[in-house]
Amino acid sequence: MLPKKNPRSGFFRFLIGFVSQPIFGIGAILLILLLMVWRGLNPLPGTNSIYLATSTLSIVVDYTPLSTPERTEPPAATQTPEPSPDITPSPTNWFGVPFTIGYSVEGRPLEVYQFGNGPKERLIVAGIHGGYEWNTVVLAEELISYIMEDPNVIPPEVTLYILKNMNPDGYAKAWDATGRANANGVDLNRNFDAEWLVDWNRDVCFNRVYVTAGPEPGSEPETQAIMSFITSHEIEAMIIYHSAGLGIFPGGSPPGPKSQMLAYYISGITPYAYPPKDIGCVYSGAMANWAALQGVPSVDIELSTHGDTDLSINSQVLEFFVKPELNLAP
Repeated sequence: MLPKKNPRSGFFRFLIGFVSQPIFGIGAILLILLLMVWRGLNPLPGTNSIYLATSTLSIVVDYTPLSTPERTEPPAATQTPEPSPDITPSPTNWFGVPFTIGYSVEGRPLEVYQFGNGPKERLIVAGIHGGYEWNTVVLAEELISYIMEDPNVIPPEVTLYILKNMNPDGYAKAWDATGRANANGVDLNRNFDAEWLVDWNRDVCFNRVYVTAGPEPGSEPETQAIMSFITSHEIEAMIIYHSAGLGIFPGGSPPGPKSQMLAYYISGITPYAYPPKDIGCVYSGAMANWAALQGVPSVDIELSTHGDTDLSINSQVLEFFVKPELNLAP
């Protein structure tokens, strides 16, 4: 038989538990508050304290601030420059545009037309006897037009120069024998320093009007201009046009081997005579002979008549003459 419970003992246990629990709770709270106050008065080194206040309780919160990262400015945008276009000068900017190498006695320009810009330089001269050889000037104009219509005629390795009219004063004076000499009465093809003579046998040479060789070699401004041009360039070959009918004359006295080869090749593609007709004239002071002395293979080509340009023939001469390799070595 179980013992009978005392109701009063149960009541006392309940009362003790009810009273003791709040006391312990209040004590715990007071202890926590005392610790927090002490901590607030004695913060840990290297920390910061924040006090949060309420109407009934102050709470101290310790924190260590996060480091603020330095602001890094974004890199300045680098604008990539657009590539410059590869500008290659168009041939039309200079191709066939004349430039002046000197002036005649009466102040007319001596104009040279340049075609191409290669290292192999060639030269064609027309109009040295002006007036009655006017057709050589017209031929030069036709050759210039021929090239301008088809620039591919000139290979990239070649530069061709054309002196359209070496004696503009004679050309302007008359288209007959009276226009042969320059304004000083000098036959320019007897004014070069190549076996120059003050006079010569006129019975077998040109004698329709009186002309001279000038007071000395190279005395005329036209002669000086073309000599200066040739010596300032590395001309590999030269053609000088005349009229009429005597054939092809190689430069040099005696003719140089390379000039002879040039005459031979040209005779093979034209009806012009080579060797030329010999009329017994001594060609003193001639331009082709002077050029040969400078190491420039040269020929005089005489057109068929004083009125025709023989363009169909001389367009073939031109295409041969501008070949990169003329193979003039004998």
